Amino acid sequence: MRGQITDDVTSFYSNYPYPSIRFPFGKRHRQFVGKLISLWGFSPESIRGKEVLDAGCGTGEKALLLAHMGAQVTAVDICQKQVERAYGLAKMHNQDIHFAVADVTRLSLNRKFDGILCSGVLHHTADPHGAFRRLCAHLKPGGRIIVGLYNAYSRVHYRVVRAALRTAFRGDPGRIMSFIAHNPFAAPLRTASLPTLYDRYAVPHESYHTLGEVRKMFAENGIEVHAISPEVCGPDTITQLCWLLQGKSFFFVSGVKLS
Repeated sequence: MRGQITDDVTSFYSNYPYPSIRFPFGKRHRQFVGKLISLWGFSPESIRGKEVLDAGCGTGEKALLLAHMGAQVTAVDICQKQVERAYGLAKMHNQDIHFAVADVTRLSLNRKFDGILCSGVLHHTADPHGAFRRLCAHLKPGGRIIVGLYNAYSRVHYRVVRAALRTAFRGDPGRIMSFIAHNPFAAPLRTASLPTLYDRYAVPHESYHTLGEVRKMFAENGIEVHAISPEVCGPDTITQLCWLLQGKSFFFVSGVKLS
């Protein structure tokens, strides 16, 4: 099962690279990465010179901006084609980034980092907790890690539509995306860019997580929680239900390695 999930996810992102941001230096993406850096516990000034890992870099846009700010960036992804695209993007913009093809659940880079970014990755693995342990093993004492995950109570409507599409098209991502991109009956679903629609409706595997689960995962790996976004508004379950009502399907938790 674990191997099948890994193979399916790798194949999917080989055919549908993500996030494929058209303007990586555009205002919207720069603002997003700026907020991410702040949640992480860095600033545009303090991240300069830091050794950072983008674990699950996709097509490389976040790694590109981090390198542009002066960080020493290593970026890995399980998908060879995504790494090739990310490398091409870095080369186009004259940024020196070390890229490698690697599975975060089996990560072994023989070095440690000041910061690790893992956004939208763990929930596409067969073993999110094991992958997080591997990441923490690559973090220096006092180093900072930030992860982004799907809220356990979110994306219900996407899950329902995805289940129906998988049944109708026998789980074939190509047929699902052809329907979404071209069939007039799918027009109401076309509310975002094609890469985002791939991720919503055709991705072969994703898991959903609670805030309490992530707090425990951090504590078990010697990570002290630093920041949570969106804002916490009460007990963890109430907070996640509030996020659901606000349409927030994704949350970030950052922390510091104690020793």
